[in-house]
Amino acid sequence: MRLSLGQAPLALLSVFASLTGVTSAPFRFHPDFDVLVNHAQALLKESKQALHLLKKVSSLEGEHKLESLPVLAASATDMSNIQVKATLSKLLSDLRAYEKHIEWVKATSEKHHHVQLPKMHAVLSRLQNFAGSLEHQIVKLGLVPPKSPSPALPPLNSNTWSVIQASHAILQNLRLFSDWAVRALLALTGKV
Repeated sequence: MRLSLGQAPLALLSVFASLTGVTSAPFRFHPDFDVLVNHAQALLKESKQALHLLKKVSSLEGEHKLESLPVLAASATDMSNIQVKATLSKLLSDLRAYEKHIEWVKATSEKHHHVQLPKMHAVLSRLQNFAGSLEHQIVKLGLVPPKSPSPALPPLNSNTWSVIQASHAILQNLRLFSDWAVRALLALTGKV
């Protein structure tokens, strides 16, 4: 059996690999953080617009709190110590919690016929798209997605003022969360 000029080096390489035990590295999935960053940026933009619209409609100022919102317990200094598994799980869990809050705002807004309802549909759509992509990436990494949280939301029969205050708090926190999500995903890009 004669080997052609191109086949000889390949044959030698295969003999060398079998003698030394060198094998090719197994394929490792790298999540597409660009897609996730784009989702986070779109959610940030949408939440800013919804908050701006809400402020125009209600002329509501100041800080408003809602105890059932996810807590953003990270700072800029934590970005250097960020871990893939913990961060992606926290992001997905918080996205699902915000999703439930926006669904509550939508349901109560429909009851009270508020003007900010159209933006809430857009925010909810962005949240769902981001959460779906993130969950897909988590599963591809071989991780188990966190269970969907069940925040203690105010009753659906809340008065108009309570709904406006809660909407303000939700959108303010969602804007901060989205900004943090963009930064966290960018920090994770180099770690995978």
